[in-house]
Amino acid sequence: PKLALSEVDDRLTMPVEGASGHWIAKFGTPAYQRLVDNELAMLDWAQRCGLDVPDHRVVRASEIEDIPADFDADQDVLLVRRFDREGARRIHQEDFAQVFNIPPEDRYPWAIVELGWSHYGSIGAVIHALCGDDDFRRYMRRLAFMVLSGNADAHLKNWSLLYPDGVSPRLAPVYDVVSTIVYPSLATHSALHWWEPVHPTLEPPMQLVDVTLDDLLAVASHSPADTSQVMDELEAFIRDARDAWPDIVAATPPVVRDRVTAHLAASSLR
Repeated sequence: PKLALSEVDDRLTMPVEGASGHWIAKFGTPAYQRLVDNELAMLDWAQRCGLDVPDHRVVRASEIEDIPADFDADQDVLLVRRFDREGARRIHQEDFAQVFNIPPEDRYPWAIVELGWSHYGSIGAVIHALCGDDDFRRYMRRLAFMVLSGNADAHLKNWSLLYPDGVSPRLAPVYDVVSTIVYPSLATHSALHWWEPVHPTLEPPMQLVDVTLDDLLAVASHSPADTSQVMDELEAFIRDARDAWPDIVAATPPVVRDRVTAHLAASSLR
């Protein structure tokens, strides 16, 4: 569950009619234990790793004025600042389901044979072509973080382009970075194929723990980037991300801490 909120003089309120607010309030759900704490830890970890992360914090739901009656006022709520707003100005955003002209319900194209071309390699190729080499390298580091954090829900709608000047696209900041491997009921393979499969119906997506640096470099090879430079940056990023995790766990609930730590120990991405 989510709400759009405005913040005026340190007061969190529902936006006035016709406005969309500058914060997204993300609530937990009984189906997924400590979901708010999970996403907070992943955002903090991503930020510690140098990824582009929007402002965020946790508040009590009771701090939100006029919160709808069907929301529990005693629960923690994750606030994430909207990066598609700048004051009263709206910044155009396109997620990659829109970029590829794919309906939202088909955001996991590994399940659809005729959408085999929609994969992490093709997302990277678009980013390199439209946003340039710097944003492409940011994308590759974010892919490595996705693997290390155990995020098996990085589907097409969780990658976006922003148009800050209304014309030239840039890679949008990190969002929706939950460690899904914390929840045994969810899949542990990547949400998308890494490259176009030869036999889409016979090649399931790769398990996150099996993804290697070579697999990431195969993704990078879909673009004209210097793969040797990408490899050097990824090796440094992977090392730094692994080193940063112990600094995050102190404020992380045991269910998240233990399962992410076990995932890191098993991960082939080193």
